Amino acid sequence: MSSFIIPIPNDKAHVYRIVNFIILILNFFVFGVVFMRSGVKSLDFIAIAGMVINGVPATYYLLNRRHFPSPYLQMFFVFNAALWLVAGSWSLSFLMFGLAVLSFIAQRPLNII
Repeated sequence: MSSFIIPIPNDKAHVYRIVNFIILILNFFVFGVVFMRSGVKSLDFIAIAGMVINGVPATYYLLNRRHFPSPYLQMFFVFNAALWLVAGSWSLSFLMFGLAVLSFIAQRPLNII
């Protein structure tokens, strides 16, 4: 018995990239607000690291014409989850990790076997 694999085109891939970019920008501004409002030095360092982790890929995404290949924006979501975990915000950490996992699943190629 021979097996056939039918690839289904992912028509929403561009929309997923734009949503991921918007989430990066939102995280950038949230880390900026945390930096401006917190009085704790260790939290200031985490907020600056979060702004850098979100600002660099967002800037690169805007300047690069081809944009990111699939997994790179999701890797930054995992880095954001780690920073939120270190900052003590468990709920945001789990939310960012869940978004990273869902984004990995949504951007994989669809095949019918």
